[in-house]
Amino acid sequence: MSSDRIRALEKIYAQGQTSELVDLTLEKLFKYELVESRKQLTKLEGYLADFENKYSLSSQTFYTDFQSGKMGDDMDYIEWASIYQMAERLKKRIAIL
Repeated sequence: MSSDRIRALEKIYAQGQTSELVDLTLEKLFKYELVESRKQLTKLEGYLADFENKYSLSSQTFYTDFQSGKMGDDMDYIEWASIYQMAERLKKRIAIL
């Protein structure tokens, strides 16, 4: 959906001109997205836990050190950093939903 459609929907809501069907559809959509995002986050958290156990380091500490260049560019570290970033984005998405 384009940002123009989102803005149009926002205007319709601001004017109080929505229908029950639109409300129900959006509610279902948000619930679906929330459930799917939580599933994805759970999966990513499992991967993060594997790295944390392997390296005896929390993902947050690892990521801070990785970003500052202290960890090097080992393939495991690149994968760990990518998974950490994806998990953080999902947490933000879940908070919005």
